[in-house]
Amino acid sequence: MDLTSVLLFVLFLVFIWYLVGNRINRQQAYKFFACLNPFFKRELGTSAHFNTRFDIDVLDPVAPYRTANIQVMLEGREIIFLWLFNWFVLRKRDRFVLRADLVTDPVHELLVADPQLDLGKLALKNARAKGMDVERTVGPDGRVLEFAASSGACKKLAGHLARIILQQNWPVTVVSYHKHRPHLVAVCGLQAGSILPDFFQRIRKLGFEIIK
Repeated sequence: MDLTSVLLFVLFLVFIWYLVGNRINRQQAYKFFACLNPFFKRELGTSAHFNTRFDIDVLDPVAPYRTANIQVMLEGREIIFLWLFNWFVLRKRDRFVLRADLVTDPVHELLVADPQLDLGKLALKNARAKGMDVERTVGPDGRVLEFAASSGACKKLAGHLARIILQQNWPVTVVSYHKHRPHLVAVCGLQAGSILPDFFQRIRKLGFEIIK
Protein backbone atom coordinates (compact mmCIF):
# COMPACT_ATOMS: atom_id res chain seq x y z
CA MET A 1 0.00 0.00 0.00
CA ASP A 2 1.55 3.33 -1.05
CA LEU A 3 1.60 6.52 1.03
CA THR A 4 -1.37 8.07 -0.77
CA SER A 5 -3.52 5.03 -0.04
CA VAL A 6 -2.51 5.10 3.60
CA LEU A 7 -3.39 8.80 3.92
CA LEU A 8 -6.74 8.26 2.24
CA PHE A 9 -7.48 5.36 4.57
CA VAL A 10 -6.56 7.45 7.62
CA LEU A 11 -8.77 10.32 6.41
CA PHE A 12 -11.61 7.90 5.88
CA LEU A 13 -11.26 6.58 9.43
CA VAL A 14 -11.16 10.12 10.83
CA PHE A 15 -14.33 10.98 8.89
CA ILE A 16 -16.13 7.87 10.11
CA TRP A 17 -15.00 8.60 13.68
CA TYR A 18 -16.38 12.14 13.35
CA LEU A 19 -19.80 10.87 12.28
CA VAL A 20 -19.92 8.27 15.06
CA GLY A 21 -18.68 10.71 17.73
CA ASN A 22 -21.15 13.37 16.65
CA ARG A 23 -24.02 10.88 16.86
CA ILE A 24 -22.97 9.70 20.32
CA ASN A 25 -22.82 13.28 21.58
CA ARG A 26 -26.30 14.05 20.23
CA GLN A 27 -27.63 10.95 21.97
CA GLN A 28 -25.94 11.90 25.25
CA ALA A 29 -27.50 15.36 25.20
CA TYR A 30 -30.93 13.94 24.34
CA LYS A 31 -30.78 11.41 27.17
CA PHE A 32 -29.76 14.07 29.68
CA PHE A 33 -32.55 16.50 28.81
CA ALA A 34 -35.02 13.60 28.82
CA CYS A 35 -33.94 12.85 32.41
CA LEU A 36 -34.87 16.42 33.40
CA ASN A 37 -38.48 16.12 32.21
CA PRO A 38 -40.03 14.45 35.30
CA PHE A 39 -38.95 17.22 37.69
CA PHE A 40 -38.21 20.19 35.40
CA LYS A 41 -41.30 22.23 36.36
CA ARG A 42 -40.82 21.55 40.06
CA GLU A 43 -37.12 22.37 40.37
CA LEU A 44 -36.38 24.67 37.40
CA GLY A 45 -39.26 26.34 35.56
CA THR A 46 -42.32 26.03 33.36
CA SER A 47 -40.48 25.03 30.18
CA ALA A 48 -37.22 25.22 28.25
CA HIS A 49 -36.13 27.22 25.23
CA PHE A 50 -33.46 25.39 23.24
CA ASN A 51 -30.78 27.81 22.03
CA THR A 52 -28.97 24.81 20.57
CA ARG A 53 -29.32 21.06 21.11
CA PHE A 54 -26.77 21.44 23.94
CA ASP A 55 -27.94 24.69 25.54
CA ILE A 56 -31.30 25.72 27.01
CA ASP A 57 -32.76 28.70 28.85
CA VAL A 58 -35.32 27.99 31.57
CA LEU A 59 -38.54 29.92 31.02
CA ASP A 60 -40.38 31.38 34.02
CA PRO A 61 -37.94 29.93 36.60
CA VAL A 62 -39.14 28.79 40.02
CA ALA A 63 -37.96 30.60 43.15
CA PRO A 64 -35.28 31.39 44.15
CA TYR A 65 -34.09 31.62 40.52
CA ARG A 66 -34.60 34.76 38.47
CA THR A 67 -32.91 33.33 35.38
CA ALA A 68 -31.44 29.90 34.68
CA ASN A 69 -29.51 28.25 31.86
CA ILE A 70 -28.29 24.68 31.39
CA GLN A 71 -25.47 23.81 29.03
CA VAL A 72 -24.24 20.32 28.20
CA MET A 73 -20.47 20.10 27.81
CA LEU A 74 -19.54 16.90 26.01
CA GLU A 75 -16.26 15.16 25.33
CA GLY A 76 -14.77 16.05 21.96
CA ARG A 77 -15.65 12.68 20.49
CA GLU A 78 -15.85 13.99 16.93
CA ILE A 79 -12.08 14.59 16.74
CA ILE A 80 -10.20 11.54 17.96
CA PHE A 81 -6.98 13.34 18.87
CA LEU A 82 -8.84 15.97 20.89
CA TRP A 83 -10.93 13.29 22.58
CA LEU A 84 -7.85 11.28 23.57
CA PHE A 85 -6.15 14.40 24.96
CA ASN A 86 -9.23 15.41 26.95
CA TRP A 87 -9.78 11.87 28.24
CA PHE A 88 -6.26 10.95 29.33
CA VAL A 89 -4.56 14.32 29.96
CA LEU A 90 -7.28 16.76 31.04
CA ARG A 91 -9.57 14.01 32.39
CA LYS A 92 -12.62 15.80 30.98
CA ARG A 93 -15.87 13.86 30.95
CA ASP A 94 -19.41 14.61 29.82
CA ARG A 95 -20.95 17.15 32.18
CA PHE A 96 -23.60 19.82 32.45
CA VAL A 97 -23.42 23.34 33.81
CA LEU A 98 -26.30 25.09 35.55
CA ARG A 99 -25.94 28.87 35.71
CA ALA A 100 -28.57 30.89 37.52
CA ASP A 101 -29.23 34.33 38.92
CA LEU A 102 -31.13 34.48 42.19
CA VAL A 103 -34.07 36.79 42.90
CA THR A 104 -31.91 38.62 45.46
CA ASP A 105 -28.17 39.21 45.31
CA PRO A 106 -26.47 36.92 47.85
CA VAL A 107 -24.76 38.55 50.81
CA HIS A 108 -22.28 35.67 51.20
CA GLU A 109 -20.46 33.23 48.95
CA LEU A 110 -20.20 29.44 49.17
CA LEU A 111 -18.18 26.84 47.31
CA VAL A 112 -17.85 23.06 47.14
CA ALA A 113 -15.39 21.73 44.56
CA ASP A 114 -13.44 18.68 43.48
CA PRO A 115 -9.73 19.62 43.67
CA GLN A 116 -8.78 16.89 41.19
CA LEU A 117 -10.76 18.32 38.26
CA ASP A 118 -10.06 21.36 36.08
CA LEU A 119 -13.05 23.54 36.94
CA GLY A 120 -12.79 22.55 40.60
CA LYS A 121 -9.16 23.68 40.72
CA LEU A 122 -10.07 27.00 39.12
CA ALA A 123 -12.96 27.63 41.53
CA LEU A 124 -10.79 26.85 44.55
CA LYS A 125 -8.02 29.11 43.23
CA ASN A 126 -10.50 31.98 42.95
CA ALA A 127 -11.82 31.31 46.46
CA ARG A 128 -8.32 31.47 47.92
CA ALA A 129 -7.63 34.68 45.99
CA LYS A 130 -10.66 36.20 47.76
CA GLY A 131 -9.15 35.24 51.11
CA MET A 132 -11.62 32.44 51.82
CA ASP A 133 -10.41 29.64 54.10
CA VAL A 134 -10.62 26.31 52.28
CA GLU A 135 -11.24 23.06 54.16
CA ARG A 136 -11.54 19.48 52.94
CA THR A 137 -13.55 16.39 53.70
CA VAL A 138 -12.97 12.80 52.63
CA GLY A 139 -15.59 10.29 51.55
CA PRO A 140 -15.75 6.57 52.40
CA ASP A 141 -14.09 5.71 49.08
CA GLY A 142 -11.24 8.15 49.63
CA ARG A 143 -12.60 10.85 47.33
CA VAL A 144 -11.76 14.37 48.50
CA LEU A 145 -13.88 17.50 48.22
CA GLU A 146 -12.87 20.97 49.35
CA PHE A 147 -15.24 23.70 50.51
CA ALA A 148 -15.20 27.33 51.55
CA ALA A 149 -17.56 30.20 52.37
CA SER A 150 -17.47 33.87 53.27
CA SER A 151 -19.24 33.37 56.62
CA GLY A 152 -19.30 30.79 59.40
CA ALA A 153 -22.95 29.85 58.83
CA CYS A 154 -22.39 29.35 55.09
CA LYS A 155 -19.24 27.36 55.85
CA LYS A 156 -21.38 24.86 57.76
CA LEU A 157 -23.78 24.65 54.81
CA ALA A 158 -20.87 24.09 52.44
CA GLY A 159 -19.41 21.33 54.60
CA HIS A 160 -22.79 19.64 54.88
CA LEU A 161 -23.27 19.73 51.10
CA ALA A 162 -19.77 18.34 50.54
CA ARG A 163 -20.43 15.41 52.86
CA ILE A 164 -23.75 14.63 51.17
CA ILE A 165 -22.08 14.65 47.75
CA LEU A 166 -19.47 12.21 49.01
CA GLN A 167 -21.96 9.95 50.78
CA GLN A 168 -24.22 9.79 47.70
CA ASN A 169 -21.23 9.58 45.33
CA TRP A 170 -22.59 12.35 43.14
CA PRO A 171 -20.28 13.22 40.19
CA VAL A 172 -20.15 16.90 41.17
CA THR A 173 -17.25 19.09 40.08
CA VAL A 174 -18.39 22.47 41.43
CA VAL A 175 -21.29 24.04 43.30
CA SER A 176 -20.63 27.73 43.78
CA TYR A 177 -22.77 30.66 44.92
CA HIS A 178 -21.44 34.16 44.21
CA LYS A 179 -22.28 37.76 45.01
CA HIS A 180 -21.71 38.59 41.35
CA ARG A 181 -23.62 37.12 38.42
CA PRO A 182 -24.21 34.36 37.69
CA HIS A 183 -25.02 33.85 41.35
CA LEU A 184 -25.01 30.06 41.03
CA VAL A 185 -22.72 27.83 38.99
CA ALA A 186 -23.12 24.07 39.37
CA VAL A 187 -21.14 21.56 37.33
CA CYS A 188 -21.96 17.85 37.45
CA GLY A 189 -21.19 14.77 35.38
CA LEU A 190 -23.83 13.58 32.93
CA GLN A 191 -23.58 10.10 34.43
CA ALA A 192 -25.54 11.50 37.39
CA GLY A 193 -28.64 9.72 36.08
CA SER A 194 -31.16 8.96 38.82
CA ILE A 195 -29.61 11.39 41.34
CA LEU A 196 -30.56 14.43 39.27
CA PRO A 197 -33.88 15.19 41.08
CA ASP A 198 -32.17 15.13 44.49
CA PHE A 199 -29.24 17.20 43.24
CA PHE A 200 -31.40 19.93 41.68
CA GLN A 201 -33.68 20.00 44.71
CA ARG A 202 -30.79 20.38 47.13
CA ILE A 203 -29.04 23.21 45.29
CA ARG A 204 -32.36 25.05 44.89
CA LYS A 205 -33.07 24.81 48.62
CA LEU A 206 -29.52 25.96 49.32
CA GLY A 207 -30.22 28.98 47.13
CA PHE A 208 -32.96 30.04 49.57
CA GLU A 209 -30.45 29.83 52.43
CA ILE A 210 -27.87 31.91 50.57
CA ILE A 211 -30.21 34.87 50.01
CA LYS A 212 -31.60 34.98 53.56
